[in-house]
Amino acid sequence: MKIVERNGNYYLDFYFRGRRVREKVGSSKGAAIRARSVREGEMLQGRFKIVPKRGAATFEILADKYSDQISVHKRGHHVERYIIKELKAYFGKYRSPI
Repeated sequence: MKIVERNGNYYLDFYFRGRRVREKVGSSKGAAIRARSVREGEMLQGRFKIVPKRGAATFEILADKYSDQISVHKRGHHVERYIIKELKAYFGKYRSPI
């Protein structure tokens, strides 16, 4: 388990059950050392849980947001809506990598 200092803040950087965990601790190295020992203890006792990330939005959801909020303000939005409809048919259920 590493303690990393970046821009005046300290972070814990480690792997737990094959997933990388990066956690901001604070602005003092002493707090980072204490947090590291607390995390190590939680992992040994089996109390440490990784909070699951929110699911990534599908292409269909992102395309609908785009066409409702941005596309209507552009000239030629009828053509753009047609293109979005065709893209949704192909990529609709794919999730965003971001």
